[in-house]
Amino acid sequence: MAKSLISVNLQKKLRSAAKILETDPSFVSFPEFNNLSSTDAIIQNCIWPKLESIGIYNDDESDSLLTDSDFNDSDLLDALTKSFGSDSPAIKIVRARRIVSILRGQDGPMEVAADKEILTTEAIIDHIKNTRPYGQWKDDELITEYGQDCDSEIVNILIKRSGGRPFVVYIDEEVGVIDVEETVKILKIARHRETPDMFRVNGKMVRLYRAGDFPTLIYNECPIHNGILLFEGYCDKCGNIWDNVGDEGRHFVRVLADSDEELPSDAIGRKQLIELAEEGIEKLGEVYPRVKMEFDDLKKEDNLPSLKSRTTTANGVSYRRDPFMPSISSKSY
Repeated sequence: MAKSLISVNLQKKLRSAAKILETDPSFVSFPEFNNLSSTDAIIQNCIWPKLESIGIYNDDESDSLLTDSDFNDSDLLDALTKSFGSDSPAIKIVRARRIVSILRGQDGPMEVAADKEILTTEAIIDHIKNTRPYGQWKDDELITEYGQDCDSEIVNILIKRSGGRPFVVYIDEEVGVIDVEETVKILKIARHRETPDMFRVNGKMVRLYRAGDFPTLIYNECPIHNGILLFEGYCDKCGNIWDNVGDEGRHFVRVLADSDEELPSDAIGRKQLIELAEEGIEKLGEVYPRVKMEFDDLKKEDNLPSLKSRTTTANGVSYRRDPFMPSISSKSY
């Protein structure tokens, strides 16, 4: 784990780089987000392990190395696009290139020094690669870019190449990290014959997914409104933020909502209810003693109502997915 940042300039660059990843589904459900801001979690748990693997540390000297004209951009790009386990998933190539530009202190695409009027061979190859249509990309390039927020054309091309057969292997389904190497191997098989739904990878049986079919995602529901998903702790139906209410408080409110007790119907009353829930179930129990008894009974029986909602997607759908859009079905469990 990286220490607190020392170089102020490098710190600014890292925060800008982390912002690029905050909307990537691979990092949205990052494990440490509950304890750190999304920006700090990405910097500490994802970006730093990659930088340290090539000798970049928390000091001004490292910042100088990054901006040195002799620094090899490809070393940094390779490190960013590698996975260091589920806590540090690989960064997709397009976002990784943008992060390279930020860390190198470049405002635009990579350029050679002003006194050199010709591009390096590496820059020319990179430019050609960036302008090629997806249909000309290799399997590993497409799979590296593939994900729930990728261009729908990438999904469609992978569906065609695989014949609609399952081939995608995830290292970590919860954060959407794909095992690129194994996925490429199975895609080669899928081009010519049927592939199973389950496959042994490194001695372990894993599920294979079709292009456009992603692992089930799980979201929190509003404690008051059954089946309504929270977006970063906010319920669009009641207009309340539940971030500061603990699990027991949320469960208590759900038991209250399902009981014969009357919930506050006005905005002020609901705000007061949330403030009580933030203080804990004992405070809630003082106002709703009957509900407290029911809550305690359900807790003893391990039968408290679920506040999770599972979203599922159909195989082969080549559209970007948003759990708050009607194209995705939600089930409570």
